[in-house]
Amino acid sequence: MIHALLAVLFPVSCIGCEKVLLDQETHICLNCELELPVTNYQNETNNPLAKTFWGRVKFEFAFAYLVYKKAGLVKRIVQAIKYKGNKQLAYDFGQRLGRQIKLQIHQNGVNALIAVPLHPKRLKQRGFNQSELIVQGIASVTHIQNKSEYIKRTVHTPTQTAKSRIERWENVLSIYEVDKQLFQQNGQCHFLLVDDVVTTGATVESLAKELLKMGNCKLSVAALAFAP
Repeated sequence: MIHALLAVLFPVSCIGCEKVLLDQETHICLNCELELPVTNYQNETNNPLAKTFWGRVKFEFAFAYLVYKKAGLVKRIVQAIKYKGNKQLAYDFGQRLGRQIKLQIHQNGVNALIAVPLHPKRLKQRGFNQSELIVQGIASVTHIQNKSEYIKRTVHTPTQTAKSRIERWENVLSIYEVDKQLFQQNGQCHFLLVDDVVTTGATVESLAKELLKMGNCKLSVAALAFAP
């Protein structure tokens, strides 16, 4: 009764179409749920996200849950997370991502998760790291440890949003640093690198190359969304 009363007094709207959500709906309504552009990349040997990194960095597998476009439902979901502070949305969609790739994660021997880190200045401005929240959601489903503390971002750069492909590469060169002591204490790891949205893959590649310098590790990548 209390839940029903709160729903009447403080109705929650769908992120996609802004209609009031029903009792059994969370974040998005059933109609928008059916319109989610789920990739099913986990069923493709040479999926589009994997091809993005061919010849650049070796990933054991690559997966994205949704297809990101310049306009539409997925963009509104990402904006609600990053710019409207909807932390629960990031965690819940992290769980969705985790359920999609749970089998591949365990088959490939992934034993650690790493969120793409934010620079402390950006983290202070935003108040949270959306990729970290996604990792927490994945971890709750897969029961794999979060090792995001292994690497930090040491260089603050402008946002990638309005940059060209070449500018994105230049913007993320040598911006990460691995905690060598933590890395060496834990022996061989298969890391799953997690980002919110992958476009050119420049940020993930820069992060991956720093980890690979340490040796004794394998890498895979997962994203909430991929912009082909």
